[in-house]
Amino acid sequence: MKDYKPMKGVKLWKCHLYVNISETFEVYKSENEENHPIDKSKFAALRPENVLPLNKMPHKVCIFNIHENILLCVSLLSKLRNQNLPTSGRDRLICDSNSSKCIYTLKNSCEGCISIRDYYTKQIPDLKVKTTYFQWKTVDKRVQKVKVE
Repeated sequence: MKDYKPMKGVKLWKCHLYVNISETFEVYKSENEENHPIDKSKFAALRPENVLPLNKMPHKVCIFNIHENILLCVSLLSKLRNQNLPTSGRDRLICDSNSSKCIYTLKNSCEGCISIRDYYTKQIPDLKVKTTYFQWKTVDKRVQKVKVE
């Protein structure tokens, strides 16, 4: 698999959007609506060819194993509580964003870090509901979305 995309004789590195185009367009609108009024289809068409959408991202990258699992859990908890819980709390969960030990394990790997479960348990201490949800796990050296009960 190539890590670059040849465009007009120039090799450009492939990049992936970490959010979908609709979310990116909403951010664009909120920041530039007065200066550059374009619609969503034109905005999507302006995406450079080497910047691939989220649905083209390979599932083996860490965003699915680690980050997407957090979003799946928070999404479920938000639905159960009928309120939006913060999903951008990385700084609350890890003590050193430059430490791969803190970032990649996202659990009590050092004294300054708190586990994701501990953080969200404090957000919703009275939630005692059995439910099922999806989580990304590595099965037979492949990352798959599996149901957790």
